[in-house]
Amino acid sequence: MNYLFVMIGAFWGAIARYGVSLWLGDMTFPMATITVNIIGCFLLGFLLTLVSLSRHDRRIWALTFGTGFLGAFTTFSAFALDALLLTLPMALLYIGISVVVGVIFAGAGVWTARVVYARIRKV
Repeated sequence: MNYLFVMIGAFWGAIARYGVSLWLGDMTFPMATITVNIIGCFLLGFLLTLVSLSRHDRRIWALTFGTGFLGAFTTFSAFALDALLLTLPMALLYIGISVVVGVIFAGAGVWTARVVYARIRKV
């Protein structure tokens, strides 16, 4: 049954990834890849933090949205290939932005989830 939840999430994640690519179009700098990866960092930090703080079993959410949706939405392989195809100064900029901003956004997702969880518990 877990495979079904991962599959459903992955289907929608791939559709969303493709939509971002269409929306941003072809650019010299790989904005679609960097955009989905940074959004994915925030969402995964947020989701897994909420799941870990919850007293209820939320593995289905983690499987559907973490493994499925965000696994298909974000893409390390495209990041690696994009970096390889850029000129050296642009590749270093791309890698630096992706890693530093990705970690910052993952941390922001964790922090946001903790704030949201604390406010929900007060209600």
